[in-house]
Amino acid sequence: MTALGLQSGETVQVTGRRSTVAKALLAYAEDRGQGQVQMDGILRENAQAGLGDRVQLEKIVCPVARSVVIQPLGDGAGG
Repeated sequence: MTALGLQSGETVQVTGRRSTVAKALLAYAEDRGQGQVQMDGILRENAQAGLGDRVQLEKIVCPVARSVVIQPLGDGAGG
């Protein structure tokens, strides 16, 4: 995180075969400084990156949302 000028909680763009955004958080102390990124399965899927793949990270500024609309998936029938 230091190499990218990131503080814990800041937003990064993660690019594998596709780009997505994530919040940067510190790894466990014993895992730091190894030049690796830890991502959960959802983030890996969104970036289309697998275990052992290389990804690009870029610090980005993400504006605060003024409003959010939540909608059901599908046609809305049957819950």
